[in-house]
Amino acid sequence: AEGVVRHQGEPVALVAAESLETARAAGVEPEVAVSGPETDQVEVRRLVGADVQFLFAFNHAAARADTTLSVRVPWEVGVARDLIDDRELRFQDSGGKVVLQKTLGAGEVWVVRLKGR
Repeated sequence: AEGVVRHQGEPVALVAAESLETARAAGVEPEVAVSGPETDQVEVRRLVGADVQFLFAFNHAAARADTTLSVRVPWEVGVARDLIDDRELRFQDSGGKVVLQKTLGAGEVWVVRLKGR
């Protein structure tokens, strides 16, 4: 079909889905995972430094999303800070992953700084 991006004759979305499925079957886990009700339109981007990470969560939906972010970090997190509300966040540290939760309003953006100890 016209306008469809292809890789080796297959639509790119199909190739990406098959690659993701293969990676999961091999035990590869994503660096960042989003879960929770109504989170299918939550996008997360990240800036990574030596002992700091900035997370940007975008709720593209027209409804709120009860969002749980699981982020793999290579160091122990000392502080998680909501940069929009300028407050410290409670978080769980679970086996090299930091878990954060927030209900994102429709169209809301959440910016978090994770700082190592």
